[in-house]
Amino acid sequence: MSVKNVIAFALVTTCIGSGMMLSAQGQGAIVKDNSDAMPPPQRTFREAVDIADAVVVIRVLTPGHSEVIDGSAGFRRRNPGVTVESSPDVVTSYQARIVSVLKADSSIGVVNATTKVVQGGGEGEWQGRRVIDKRPFPPLVVGRDYLVLLSRDEDLDGLVFDPYQAFEIRNGRIQAGRFTKDTQYISELLDKTVEDVAVQIREMPAN
Repeated sequence: MSVKNVIAFALVTTCIGSGMMLSAQGQGAIVKDNSDAMPPPQRTFREAVDIADAVVVIRVLTPGHSEVIDGSAGFRRRNPGVTVESSPDVVTSYQARIVSVLKADSSIGVVNATTKVVQGGGEGEWQGRRVIDKRPFPPLVVGRDYLVLLSRDEDLDGLVFDPYQAFEIRNGRIQAGRFTKDTQYISELLDKTVEDVAVQIREMPAN
């Protein structure tokens, strides 16, 4: 997994470390508490765009669909012979229509195409038990438009987004939501139009 995908996927896969509480209520539900998730470290919009595989405007078509995946499967596939226990992770996916492509990627469709975008958290069943992955983020809303920074991940069938980098667009302008207001570069986007952001990206020097 590349460094940029590790960063972008940090809130999607369950990492054993600071801030994640895991509890098993007898043989009942498995509860993962990721409620203290932090904004991504990128200080500027350029840093975030450089790391992202694609930057697009999407219109959400369906409510989020949650499912439980084996969070260790990708590691085992990349490291044959290494024994790692299965670990349930919950992801929530949305079907969305691509409204505008600001940074293209081979895995992203053209304007008006439908794509799947994925975030961490939700509830689902795993080996006969309920898994609850608590996240503080509100779900994407059907019918609304969002500017999202997306990253590919080889372990998921979809493009991953960090909810701190999914900016709602209202009345044609980018808004600061409950969580995106804490994204460090929000001042570069606040109240801008999509075309304003497209110009920003076009004017960024090549790496």
